[in-house]
Amino acid sequence: MKRFFRTLSAVALSVLAALSGAAQSWQWASAPAGLYNSTAAGAAVDSAGNAYSLLNVERGTAQLSPTVQLPRPGTYVVKCSAFGQWQWAIPVDTTNALTANALVVDINGNITVAGFVAAPAQIGIDSLAPTGNTPDAFVARLSATGQWQWAIQSQGSRIANIRPTDVSLGLTGDVWLTGTFSDTATFGTSILRSSSGTRYPMPFIVAVSPNGQWRDAWLIDIGTTGACTARALAADANSVYVCGDWGGTISFGSISMTWPPGATNRRVAFIAKLTPGVGWAWAKQWGTRNTQAATSVVVEPTTGDAIVGGHFNTSVTLGSLPPLSAAPPVGAAGLVARLRAVDGQWLWAAKTNGPGQGGPFVQHLALDSAGTLYAAGGWRDGAVTFGSTTITPPPSQWFAYVAAADPTNGQWQRAWQSSYLAGPLYLGGLAAGPAGHVLLAGAFPQSGVNFSFFQLASNPLATTSTAFCAYLRDDLSTGLTESADGTTIVNLWPNPATATATLTRTTSEAAQGFIYDAIGRQVRMFLLAAGQRSVTLDVGALPAGCYTVRCGARARRLAVAAP
Repeated sequence: MKRFFRTLSAVALSVLAALSGAAQSWQWASAPAGLYNSTAAGAAVDSAGNAYSLLNVERGTAQLSPTVQLPRPGTYVVKCSAFGQWQWAIPVDTTNALTANALVVDINGNITVAGFVAAPAQIGIDSLAPTGNTPDAFVARLSATGQWQWAIQSQGSRIANIRPTDVSLGLTGDVWLTGTFSDTATFGTSILRSSSGTRYPMPFIVAVSPNGQWRDAWLIDIGTTGACTARALAADANSVYVCGDWGGTISFGSISMTWPPGATNRRVAFIAKLTPGVGWAWAKQWGTRNTQAATSVVVEPTTGDAIVGGHFNTSVTLGSLPPLSAAPPVGAAGLVARLRAVDGQWLWAAKTNGPGQGGPFVQHLALDSAGTLYAAGGWRDGAVTFGSTTITPPPSQWFAYVAAADPTNGQWQRAWQSSYLAGPLYLGGLAAGPAGHVLLAGAFPQSGVNFSFFQLASNPLATTSTAFCAYLRDDLSTGLTESADGTTIVNLWPNPATATATLTRTTSEAAQGFIYDAIGRQVRMFLLAAGQRSVTLDVGALPAGCYTVRCGARARRLAVAAP
């Protein structure tokens, strides 16, 4: 029980973070209380700021709170509120026969999960089983209330080995899936055949309708000269972008690319655009020496442009942009770049900034509703700077970072970090929802990890990893700053509140105030007359959640709890 109460205290402290006045900080962090290894893969945040991930328990049982239990080994879809209260954990299946590694949430709160099934499994009322000797892909839909609605699977040849790597949601409600297969894979009426047979896995992209029907499928043809991995994809109403890395020759319909000089036996990064119903629109690459990778992609919603993240070695030149370099001692750096939707022209590129012009890799990207771009990754080789934030780890110590950037020009703005560790963290997903709401999910080694003052200990018998979810509030993404400039102070009490909260201030000018919900909608307005230092706010009719209370130029976070 001691381990459980340590996690519970961290959740309780997340409520206090709203009171503490930090302009931006980790709001909560939590790990399942159990005995054995666990991991968290995938991340999603809905329009109310609720957080979702896929939590795998290797053995035994675990719990997230007294009321949210993980009663058996397997993978669970877990949901937590924006202020750190676990809502539920729904098992993906009851036989532990499948692996779920990606999820996405729609505007109605429905969660779509993707992965692969290696033995007979049951999701809701739908039975799944691989058709050959290797896994088949599956996609399943969970309602906002935690009820399985449907589950479908691919059909593969005896050696197809169909394994999804990422899932994305289009604006029309379709779900897009990417991954790899060998030999032959069937998705509904679409049959894909690999030109390399079983020699190399070949990437696929497939659409699933909102009611769970396979739709059109495409492949990325690698011929017989190399290997290719599709690592991530992102969709909007008109386009699907996919990124990854390859070696040899690769074809996107009539668009072909080959290894550049000096890249023999190495991997080169790619990003390509698919227009559904039309075909491949363009494809771009980077890297000439050593291994390069594109690991994440997002769509900028106002333009449809793609923003891709990954890393490069030594140097890279993207189109007509100035070259970027990563000199020794590191010799590599993370990369984020934006491409124009219509033709794939490189618009800007930015690298991470560490010692010797190297820097930490970019593993995940996310965009919040205010348009702030977030990147996440891990690092250990010296100080690194993201805009106004410099992180200096001790020698040979690892940490995870989340950094914010301006998507219009790629300039780094600020960053947050985990504590320093002897070994690396596994980062399973990054997601952003309402302005400034960011979720990082993954697993940490036996040494434990801290996110600000939230201390997470590894499970007693865990030999490799313990899962975590850590939630960040970046108030600078909303354009609001909290509390003190030394003379002007705004406080709220109680916080969290159930019926009323009292706002007090140290200044006396007449002011107009507002309360905004988690997605920036104004839900209350109030006035303070000249000389009035306090006002009672009626919040009893507001749904439980996180709110921003603004008084003049100052703002505070307020948590509203159910009575």
